[in-house]
Amino acid sequence: MFDQLKRMNLTNRKVIENDSFVRSIDFNGHDSLSAIVALKLQVLDALSLVSKREFTVKKLSVDNAPSGIRYVNPNCLISSAADGYIRVWDERTEEPALTLASTTRPEANEELKPLLCCDASLDECTVAAGSEAVKEDAFVLFWDIRMSKQLMGGYWDSHSKDITQVRFHPEKKFVLATGAVDGLVNVFDLEESSEDDAIQYTLNVECAVDNLSWLPQSSQGVDRLGVTTTEEEFQLWEAEEAEPSLRHNRESLQKGNIDVSVDHIVCSCNIDSDIGFISSNNDGCVDIWSATGVHVSSLGNGSQKKSSRHRDLVKTAVIHATDGSCTVWTSGDDGIICRWLSETKQIDAEHNEDRKMESEPKARIKKNRSRPY
Repeated sequence: MFDQLKRMNLTNRKVIENDSFVRSIDFNGHDSLSAIVALKLQVLDALSLVSKREFTVKKLSVDNAPSGIRYVNPNCLISSAADGYIRVWDERTEEPALTLASTTRPEANEELKPLLCCDASLDECTVAAGSEAVKEDAFVLFWDIRMSKQLMGGYWDSHSKDITQVRFHPEKKFVLATGAVDGLVNVFDLEESSEDDAIQYTLNVECAVDNLSWLPQSSQGVDRLGVTTTEEEFQLWEAEEAEPSLRHNRESLQKGNIDVSVDHIVCSCNIDSDIGFISSNNDGCVDIWSATGVHVSSLGNGSQKKSSRHRDLVKTAVIHATDGSCTVWTSGDDGIICRWLSETKQIDAEHNEDRKMESEPKARIKKNRSRPY
């Protein structure tokens, strides 16, 4: 299990901004990594971590700064903001390609909903967002970006507190999961005509939801969700079950692993059918665990100097696996992004480079032809 993650090496580390933090990162599946750094949205080269572009709005403030980001496709990403707008960005331009309002009539000064998170559907057509609680109602809103800027619909009876996560199903384009501070995870079918019909089931995680992920289906073909909470717990849920099938907190993880320190559960993760989660501690160490609580590997363990890894708590991570290799990007409170690569891939890359050098014709050495410059 997780063989690709057992031997990970740090291949790049970059301070994105001093005395700041990275709130969120996302990978476009090809060559770009987007990051929310302080009040700005940056697009970085996924390998070198060099900044390629910076997106900002006019008169940048806390209200219109990005609160969540998500790639729609390799060239397009969306961001949510507390000013009540979803902005659709094209990496090839500087201005938002599209701006979506969290009300049906923004020109009539209808109240906008402060947006905390966003996501895009599998077919790249539907965008969803979750809002802060407004007068005891928290809103799940969605738009069809093919049709117009018009708000397509919304739900406001299913959550009573801030919605922190919205996640479309990776295979079912109209299925959306939402998580909130009220401790509920709701799963909706957006094709239904009413909120009562749309809600498929509710999971009670008994604590504020910090991170939410769809995970590979069980052997019986049942949908599964990974949830991390603000009380630093990982929970694995199967659809429509009354209790999580697995759960782990900081204390249970450290009990059998005395050399591992856990201060924060970052997020769920999976490679193919393998399911697990990522934790971090205040010294900047990152650990990967299987869903059963077995320690898989450490990224930047205590023997490494802080100058060669993170210096503070890691809050967000992205894993990308392909062709028998795995890349992990991590970031958090120290304003640093690290890129980790599986050892097998690194060895293959070095081997290919050696073969390339051997195949190149060697320069002939001519005696007595040297020049003093």
